[in-house]
Amino acid sequence: MNKNKKKEYLISVLTPTWDRAEYLPRVWQGLNNQTYKNFEWIIINDGSKDDTINVIKNLSLKSNFQIKLINASCRLGKSRADNEGIKLANGEFILWCDSDDLLLPDALDMLLNTWISIPNNSDDYLGVTALCRTNKGILGNKFYNNNDTIDIIWEELYSKLKSDHIMFIKSSLLKKNLFQTVDFNT
Repeated sequence: MNKNKKKEYLISVLTPTWDRAEYLPRVWQGLNNQTYKNFEWIIINDGSKDDTINVIKNLSLKSNFQIKLINASCRLGKSRADNEGIKLANGEFILWCDSDDLLLPDALDMLLNTWISIPNNSDDYLGVTALCRTNKGILGNKFYNNNDTIDIIWEELYSKLKSDHIMFIKSSLLKKNLFQTVDFNT
């Protein structure tokens, strides 16, 4: 990856969803307003019984970015839905934007700029995580050491980071290490 050519990075935004059709236009609006435009949106419909498919079809008609749909006929569970989205992703990075999330217009730019700011010898880094905020401030606590940025190993991510956050991760690592799944059909 050439870290100096920002516009060459494709980002795959994953949205697993289950019976949340009414939230998807809000997710789409956040993506549509992004200042960074080189991304694809992958929606994984986890066996929804609501109007999810029609909502996605209507959003696709007015979208200026690529929308991919994985449509499961029955409920697979979040891990399997995430894995299916990871397999379909073409981006160098994967970012989750759940069906009840909203990305601010500069979110992709900020995440990518943070990634680019890591020194070129960054093969040990898997990505960037960011705390979520609303108009009332950060959800949960700031980073555990009260700094704006930290280096954290994977094992510490959930043990020490006790705030709502998003993950922006190199897709090559995720494709090699899919999430463990549970079979609901047994």
